[in-house]
Amino acid sequence: VIIYYDAVSGTLPDNATIMHIHMGINGWTDVTDELMTSEGGGLWSFEYAIGPEITQIDFVFTTDFNSWDNNGSQDWHISVSEAGLYTPLNPGPNDTIRIQIANNVGGNIWWGVNSWTAPIAAYQPTGSIDGDPGLSIETPLNGPDTSGYYSIAVGPFNQPGQPVSEMNFVFHWSDGSWENNNNQDYKIAMNFVPTPADPQVTMTNITEGQSLDAMQNVSVSTLNATYSEVRIDGLLRMVSSAADFSFTLNTSDLSYGKHTLYAFSRAANNRVMFDMKTVWKIPPIEFAALPPMDYVGVHDRLDGTVTFALLAPAKRFVALIGSFNNWDGQANLLAFDSTRNIWWTNLALADGTHEYMYLLDGTKKVGDPFGNFVHWTDQFGNPNSSIDNQKTVLTLGESEFDWTDDNYQRPAMNDLIIYELLMRDFTDSRDIQGVISKLDYLQSLGINAIELMPNYEFPGTSSWGYNPAFFMAPEASYGSVNDFKQLVNEAHARGIAVLMDLVFNHVDGSSPAYQMYGTNYDDSPYIHAEQNEWGFPDLDHGREGTKLLTSRTVSYWIDQFHIDGYRYDNTTGIGWSGLNDFGISYFSYAAWQADNDVYQIAEHFGADIGSIINATKIRSHWHDAFHDQMKANLRQGSFEGSSYGDMNKTERGINYAADGFNNLEACVNYLESHDEQRVIWEAQTNGMTYAQAVQKAKLGAATLFTAAGIPMFYMGAEFGMDTERTIDYNTLRWNYLDSPAQLGILEFYERLIWLRNHFPALRSNNVDVVAKSNTTKTIVYHRVQDGTPSVVVALNFNTTNQTLDLQFPGSGTWYEFVDDDTLTIESNWYAGYVLPASSAKIFTTDHLWLGVADEPVRTKTFMLHPAFPNPFNPSTKINWTLPNQADVKIGIYDLRGREVWTEHLSAVPSGDYGTIWRGVTNDGKQAATGVYILKFDAGTFSAAQKLILMK
Repeated sequence: VIIYYDAVSGTLPDNATIMHIHMGINGWTDVTDELMTSEGGGLWSFEYAIGPEITQIDFVFTTDFNSWDNNGSQDWHISVSEAGLYTPLNPGPNDTIRIQIANNVGGNIWWGVNSWTAPIAAYQPTGSIDGDPGLSIETPLNGPDTSGYYSIAVGPFNQPGQPVSEMNFVFHWSDGSWENNNNQDYKIAMNFVPTPADPQVTMTNITEGQSLDAMQNVSVSTLNATYSEVRIDGLLRMVSSAADFSFTLNTSDLSYGKHTLYAFSRAANNRVMFDMKTVWKIPPIEFAALPPMDYVGVHDRLDGTVTFALLAPAKRFVALIGSFNNWDGQANLLAFDSTRNIWWTNLALADGTHEYMYLLDGTKKVGDPFGNFVHWTDQFGNPNSSIDNQKTVLTLGESEFDWTDDNYQRPAMNDLIIYELLMRDFTDSRDIQGVISKLDYLQSLGINAIELMPNYEFPGTSSWGYNPAFFMAPEASYGSVNDFKQLVNEAHARGIAVLMDLVFNHVDGSSPAYQMYGTNYDDSPYIHAEQNEWGFPDLDHGREGTKLLTSRTVSYWIDQFHIDGYRYDNTTGIGWSGLNDFGISYFSYAAWQADNDVYQIAEHFGADIGSIINATKIRSHWHDAFHDQMKANLRQGSFEGSSYGDMNKTERGINYAADGFNNLEACVNYLESHDEQRVIWEAQTNGMTYAQAVQKAKLGAATLFTAAGIPMFYMGAEFGMDTERTIDYNTLRWNYLDSPAQLGILEFYERLIWLRNHFPALRSNNVDVVAKSNTTKTIVYHRVQDGTPSVVVALNFNTTNQTLDLQFPGSGTWYEFVDDDTLTIESNWYAGYVLPASSAKIFTTDHLWLGVADEPVRTKTFMLHPAFPNPFNPSTKINWTLPNQADVKIGIYDLRGREVWTEHLSAVPSGDYGTIWRGVTNDGKQAATGVYILKFDAGTFSAAQKLILMK
C-alpha cells in the first residue's frame, strides 16, 4: 500500500524538508518511524509492504517529532482486512455488497448507514431485527461455508427514500464477543461516479454547503435517465421524466440548520444514481454589538434579565436552548457582534434554577464553556456523559454564601506544608463533605495547605480530573457550588489554605471548547492541531478563546470561592512569553491581578523554569530534582537519570540554590504525588521487607521536612499508604490507623511537621551542606538562622551503619530529635558518630519539644502487638514497637518446634514497625493449614503469640 501525506492540506508546514511517518500495526504494536519520499508540491509518500499478520495499519505524520498531524487526535488507520472482507471493493448504489469473515462461531452483523442510522425496510435482509432503535439493525450471518467463512449480502442501496453514502458495521458473535475493527468499526464508502451503464444526474446550481433562499430555484440535468426525483431530508419535492428540469423549492417549512438535498435518477435498465449536497437554511441574523456591561458567559444584570454570550467565530447562527424555552432551537436566536465574533442575547428570567445549552448551526448542542455548574445527566437524572446531555446550570435569586473567613491570614509561602488529595479517593463518601469531615484531622496533623487534584467538571463520575471539560464548574459528583465554598470556608477557619490543580494544557474531547469546532482548527478560538502525549485536544494559548477562558478561570475561583492558589499542570507543554504576553505568563498574571498574594506553582520540567519564576508571576514549581533523586535513594536503584547514593544530586535536591533558584519558595519538594508510586510500595517491589520499607519512608520524610523547599506529600503517606498507583478507585485505608506500625508512621510525620512549624531555620533560605559521600551514601547539612535554634541533619541512605565525624555550627549541648538523645561537644565536631542504616538524625540547639502539649506522646516500651488478621489467609501483619535501637529476630514455628520462617533485622532504630508473613516457608513453599507459634526477640525483650493459618 502507498500512503500519501499532503502537507498543503494538512497541519504540518507546507515547506517541510523532511517528513516521517510514525506507524504501527494492529492497534499500535511494533511501532516504527520511517522517512517519507517527497513527491514535490508538499506531497509525500511511503510504500509499505503488508505482511500476512497485519489486519490494521496505524499511522500519524511528523516533521521533527515535536510537531504532529494525527488526524485531530483520531490517528489514521487502514483496515487491511477490509480488502478481503467485502466485494466489490469500490461499491456504488447499484451493487450488491457481499461481506464475509472467518470465525469459529456464528453470529450477526450489526449494521447501519450514513454514520449509524438504521437502514430503511427495503434494505433489510430477511431475519433482521432492531439493534439500537433508529441507529442500527442486526442481521443473521449465513454459514459457515467449507472454508469457515460466514457471510451476508446487502444492497443494492438504490432507493430514493434513503441514499446511502456509507455502510457501518461490526460483528456480534453467538458467544457474546464482538469484532469491531479494534474499536474503529468497519466502514464501506459508496462511490457515486457513474459507470457507462448508469444514468447521470447533477443539480447544476446547487453547491456543497450552500445557503438556501426562501424560494430556492433548483436546476437538474440528467443523462440516460427516464425518471428523476429531488428530495430534501428524504421528503419528496419534485418528480420529472425530462432530461433537464427546474423547479422552485419552498424552504419555509424547513427548520434552521443543515439539510441534505439530493437528486435521484433511474435509467431504463433500472440502474440509479444520486447527486447529494449538504445545504443550509439560515435564519435572519440580527447584527448588534454586545453591550459594554456584558461579557462572554452568563451575566445576571440583577434587573430581572440575563445576558448569554458565546464566543463562536465562523458559525452560521447560534440559538440558546434551555428549560425556559422547552429546548426549542428556534425560540431564542442570538444576535451577532461581528467585530468580536460573539453571539449573544438578553432574556427576562425568573428566579430559580435554569438549564441551558447552545445550539450551533441548528445541529450541534454544547454546554457553555464558561458555565458555572453542569447537570450532565440523561432524561431520568442519571449520570450520562453524552455531549447532548451537558446541560449548564444557571441559578438566579439564590442567597449569597455566608463567608466567615474575613480574618483568615494565609501562611507565608515559605511556611507552607502542602497536602495533596483526590476527593474521589480521600474518604468512602468520595465527595466534598468527606473532605470537610477530615479537616480536623488535617489540622491536627499540622499541615497548613491542601492541594486539590482537579475538582472541576469532567465527563462521568470517576476520574483524577486531568481530562477537564468545564474549568469554572465544580465537579457535580463531588458536590454543589455551596459545598465547595463551605470546604474553603471551613479550611480557612482551621488555618488551612486551599489550592487547586488547573489543567490548562488540554481539554477532554467532550469539552465545549473542543466540541464547538472539532477538528476545524482554523476557526476554533481554543484548539489547534498540535498534539500532546495524552491525545487530548490541545489548547492554543495564543488564541482569543483560550486566553479569555484561562484568565477568567483563575480570577473566578479566587473571587467566588476564595481560593488561595494554583498548581498548574504540565506547563512544559504550554509555553510562555514576557510578563503577561502568552501562556503561563498570561494566566499567571491574570491570577496575580485578581489577588497579588495568590500562590502560583508550576509543574514544569523544562530547563527554563528558573527564568519563568524570575520573569513571570509564577512563584514556585514541583521540584523534580528532589523527587527523582530521593526516589532513587529510597528504592535503592535508578530513576530518570538519578542513581542510588549520588550525594551530589541529593544536595541538588536539598539545596534550592544548587538548581540556580534564589530562595526556597521556588521549590516544592515531594517524595510522592498522584503521579508517583508510594515509597513503601516501591521499596517492597525492589526487594525490601515491609519493616525496611517503612524505615525508608521515614528517612524520606525526615529529608522532606528538613530540606530547603516547600514540603508536599500525597494523601495517606503520613500513615503508610502502600498500595500500587492506579487511576481506578483507590480509597485511603483509614483502617491503617488501627495498626501500631502505621500509627508509628503517623506519629513520625506529626513530629516532623511540628518540628518544621516550630523551628524557623527550617523555613529559612539558609542551608549549608557540610559533608557528603557517595561511598558511604551519607550527607550532612546545617539549617541556621540568626536568633533562632540551629538544626543539623545527618542522613544515611546506606543499608549499613556508617561512622561519621559530624560537624556542628558550634559547641555545647545538641539535642537529637528523632530518638530524643543528647550530645555535648567542646568543639564544632563530634568524632565517630554512628549513623544507623537507612535513618536520619536531627540535632538542634534547643530542646523545644520538652513539655510541648501538641507533641504526640512517644512510646518507651518494647511491645509485640497482636498480629492482624488472625486467623488469616493468605497473610498476616506482625506489628511491633522498639523504644531503642535493637537487632530483631522474628520466627514462625510449628507445634513441634520446627522453624518454618524467619526474618533477621539488624540495628533497627526505635519506632513502630510491621512485618508481613505471607504463609510461606523459608524455602518459598506454601505453609500447611494449622496453628503456628510466633516468636519475637529484640535484645533482652522476647514475646510469643499463636497464629492460625486457614485455607
